[in-house]
Amino acid sequence: MLTPTEWQEAGDFIRLGKHRIFYIDNKPTNPGLAALPVIILIHGFPTSSWDWHKIWDSLGERYHLIALDM
Repeated sequence: MLTPTEWQEAGDFIRLGKHRIFYIDNKPTNPGLAALPVIILIHGFPTSSWDWHKIWDSLGERYHLIALDM
C-alpha cells in the first residue's frame, strides 16, 4: 500500500483546456497484462483519488486502473 507521498509521486498531471488534472495509472508493464480491462475510478467531492488507495493493489492485480482527481 502506498503512502500519500508515494501516491502523488506515482501519478502525473494532464492538461485539459485550462485545467491541470492529477491522475494515477497503474500501467501494467507485463505484456501479458496489457489486455486487462480498464477501470476508471472516480471519487466524490471534495475528496481525491487517494480514496482508492486501500483497494488499489488488489484491484490492480486484475484490472488496469486509472484514477483522476476531480
